[in-house]
Amino acid sequence: MIPARARKLSFQDLLIFSLINRHRSVTEAAEALGLSQSSVSYGLKRLREAFGDVLFTPGPRGMQPSPRALALQARVEEMLSAMEACTPATAAPGSAVRFTVLAPEYFETLLLPKLLARLQAHGHNVSLQVLKPERELPFARIAGGDIDLALLFGPDHYQLPPGLHSAHLLDDRLCVVTAGENNEVLPMPLDDFLARSHVFSTPWLGQRNMVDDWLAGLGRARLVAARTHSYYNALQLLDGGALILSLPERLWPLLRRPGLACRPGPAGLPPFTLDMVWGPGRAAEPDNVWLRRELAAVCADLSAANPASQGP
Repeated sequence: MIPARARKLSFQDLLIFSLINRHRSVTEAAEALGLSQSSVSYGLKRLREAFGDVLFTPGPRGMQPSPRALALQARVEEMLSAMEACTPATAAPGSAVRFTVLAPEYFETLLLPKLLARLQAHGHNVSLQVLKPERELPFARIAGGDIDLALLFGPDHYQLPPGLHSAHLLDDRLCVVTAGENNEVLPMPLDDFLARSHVFSTPWLGQRNMVDDWLAGLGRARLVAARTHSYYNALQLLDGGALILSLPERLWPLLRRPGLACRPGPAGLPPFTLDMVWGPGRAAEPDNVWLRRELAAVCADLSAANPASQGP
């Protein structure tokens, strides 16, 4: 049984361990992986938390491995070798390639601009067709390869059918956006949260989302006064001051506008994840593996730049 603290380790985290151990340098590990130094530092932080050890400490001759890191070295290299044997080379596509990606507005707002900038900076000739999720998730189309990659909210907001693959990308949580108030550092009390009328932006599936499900578990409910199809439109409805919006915290710096403020949601409001899901036919396909790694690198940079947004 894998301990809970180790379950979020990624293949990239193991590569970070291996390269720091090999080069004795965070900077050289970052260069070898094509990541920012802050991303590698954040990966090292995740490794330290997972293994309960400092692993590497700065010294006169670079990053020196701890006894625990030395004991782990052979096992980590064994896992990396096994993964390499199962996965074909993942060089960037040599010619124009088009991917069909199922993703919510969250992806389009937060990640798509950074992903496109990364691809264009390296001269990759890639086209992305982004499909919006509908009421029912199209798992059959994902399994069949009609959809190359899906970005879904987790960890408990979908049930993955057998045969599909998934990987964690980001952690986030909801904040509460209000008008005519100062930014608060304390969570909004639950009674205050329920006393206000809400705007519900619907990148989430169905008529309810994680807020409503959480409240139902408490035997409570909120009043949704308006539903919109985008976060931007939802924010326009807050100007009068009567309505509030539960917004992913990572989106607030991108969507904030004068007259609005953000504060943490009520205590106990659960965090959520963004996961990528792909079909068995795409699992070892070089172009798809490459796209997943490019997206994971964008998310690693984002998490390293803003680790405070991580859920517990």
